[in-house]
Amino acid sequence: MEKQQLVKSNIVALGAELFAQKGLAGTSVDTVIKTIGIGKSQFYSQFRSKTDLISEVVKVQLQNRTLYNPPQIRTLADLHQWLRDVQEEAKDSYFDNGCPIINLIGQLPAEEDRLRAELKESLSGWEKEIHQIFALLQKTGEVSSQVAPDILAAATQAAIFGGFSRAKHQGSRQGLKQAIDGLISLIGSVGKAPPSTAQRIPTSTAITDKLTKSKKRVTGFCP
Repeated sequence: MEKQQLVKSNIVALGAELFAQKGLAGTSVDTVIKTIGIGKSQFYSQFRSKTDLISEVVKVQLQNRTLYNPPQIRTLADLHQWLRDVQEEAKDSYFDNGCPIINLIGQLPAEEDRLRAELKESLSGWEKEIHQIFALLQKTGEVSSQVAPDILAAATQAAIFGGFSRAKHQGSRQGLKQAIDGLISLIGSVGKAPPSTAQRIPTSTAITDKLTKSKKRVTGFCP
């Protein structure tokens, strides 16, 4: 790797850790420079400002983290495995304070409208990808088409982010595990064969109600 690219990658990796651990307010450009042991000229040869560093950190995390990069999912079993992989990835200290990208959005100063919009657009793209996964699973018959893919995608995103929030406030990864277990159970009930009159698949309205109640219970959840 070219020396300048290596310097940039190291700054981004350290920035990601510092933003996750100390938050935006607690991480200045000087903090990054002193921690990594480089000169100011080296930092500013790669980034014009702290805002540019935040943007690059988010871009790299969205590209590299399992959470934001579902593998090729063609079956319900593939989807369950991805959710289990997310749970495993969350053991990384990077997630000690919850979901870092969601936290960044909440910590951005009011004047950072452009960056806030950029982050939200990235998360919207991730939700659309999950939507496409459910649409495919419905097309192949793995999941019932009685519940719209956008509802299932929203429920998945809410469960994951809500799980991270619960884990943070409980001081334990158990909160995330419970959220993912509940999500898998919900998806499993939707994926069953057409129900008899005695056992109905949850409707979009029913799942929306559950999702709304879940959001209200999760302290600090950021949609």
